[in-house]
Amino acid sequence: MSRKLPVKKQLERIYANVHLAEIFTDHNIQLVPLPSESYFKGHCPFCELQPISDQPQSDCSLVVSRPQNTFYCFKCQQGGDAIVFITQLNSISPLEAIDYLSAKYDHRISHD
Repeated sequence: MSRKLPVKKQLERIYANVHLAEIFTDHNIQLVPLPSESYFKGHCPFCELQPISDQPQSDCSLVVSRPQNTFYCFKCQQGGDAIVFITQLNSISPLEAIDYLSAKYDHRISHD
């Protein structure tokens, strides 16, 4: 059932199915829910090397927003969505990040 979709539709399917907090935990980046449970905090994989258990929660600089499905680090000011995160973490192109996320969430994404 592979169907070619316009790029905009392909990205909409990814954004509808990708949960950024899950991607962080899949990459062994521990997140702690904030009281509202719509936001999580943790140590930034780009500028902090310590696991979350080594420092108090107040020292965490990374925030992941469940409603917006984005992340932001207050130390290094890196931020973005799932595609930006995978692109930066793995030093790959955005199209490769789309392929990675598509494979992980069983989406067939074409780049035509």
